[in-house]
Amino acid sequence: MRRTLMFVVVPVFACSSSRTTVESAPLSGASATAAATTRGRTADVIPESEISQQTGVTNAYDLIRRLRPNFLRNVERSSLRTNSSAPLVRLNGQLLGELTELRGIEVTLVQEIRYFSIVEAESRWSGTLGRPVIAVTTKKTLK
Repeated sequence: MRRTLMFVVVPVFACSSSRTTVESAPLSGASATAAATTRGRTADVIPESEISQQTGVTNAYDLIRRLRPNFLRNVERSSLRTNSSAPLVRLNGQLLGELTELRGIEVTLVQEIRYFSIVEAESRWSGTLGRPVIAVTTKKTLK
């Protein structure tokens, strides 16, 4: 007696609902910039509108520590050109020095604070010794 086996192929369709779940994944490039701009905030800029809302903060260092503490973190070094990996500080385009200089900048004078990565800083100013830059722009040029 001979047996015959039959296979039935049944197509299976996934049911979709109106809810969509998106897995979180690290973003880069334009996607990272778009994600970094959340609720009117840009990850690498502290604008005057955000600065003016802060109370109890007197200097730029404390302001950054409150609003964008990641600006103050040392970066991982891929080059050993300098011993420090902390960001340099520029005030109105001029090199001011190390992070401690931020404590001498009054918040009431600040228009904007912008963080530049190592690559951005090198391409803009050169000579940053492989360090990021925190650039502070004041409302009026300091004398």
